[in-house]
Amino acid sequence: MKFDAVVLDMDGVLVDVSRSYNEAIVRTASELLQAAGCAKRVSPAERDAIKAIAGFNNDWDAVFALVQRRVDGRRFEPLSPAERGSALYLRVKSVFERYYWNGGEGFITREKPLASNAALEALSQFKLGIVTGRPRAEALFAVTKFGWTSFFPPRAIVALEDCAFEKPRPEPIVECLKRLGASRAVYAGDSVNDELAARAAGCEFFKVSPARSVNELPSFVRALENA
Repeated sequence: MKFDAVVLDMDGVLVDVSRSYNEAIVRTASELLQAAGCAKRVSPAERDAIKAIAGFNNDWDAVFALVQRRVDGRRFEPLSPAERGSALYLRVKSVFERYYWNGGEGFITREKPLASNAALEALSQFKLGIVTGRPRAEALFAVTKFGWTSFFPPRAIVALEDCAFEKPRPEPIVECLKRLGASRAVYAGDSVNDELAARAAGCEFFKVSPARSVNELPSFVRALENA
């Protein structure tokens, strides 16, 4: 089985976001709940539970749902267009970006690479791309910070603004493959949304987990090609 591309998610795959995005979710939800008169903070366990649900690839959506569940018992369901256009959602985005981005000086500065340059060099025999739910400025910030621009030029990065749909829909991955001029790819991700999107796009899926590093991806691809 031969491949012509390897595409990767960014958060939790290429980049360690345990002290950035993950912390921003907890801080934002807790701040908004406190403003609403709810003293109890959102826990990391609650954050992880919602991020494990299909349809919550977007961290703004996750915060909104965490707040609404605590306030009015809302079920964890993907947000409607009306909810995404609501005043609360706009407030979620504003507070979240203050914690995480803050003009490039927020929690984003805490991030560290998970992928080694050696692994990326080994994968560079293929066309490389990134499909991420990050806003484009934040994705480019990470690629530049970690010295990965030679592996992932801007056109090879499909970020939040670059597609009308988000994972778990396959369209962002399909868009990336179109940009790369690729037809058969492996997609590396760490969530149910990544896996659903990869399968729907016709890609082989490599699941990154605490027990399986992204740096094992080159050997995974070689094994598939030699099978």
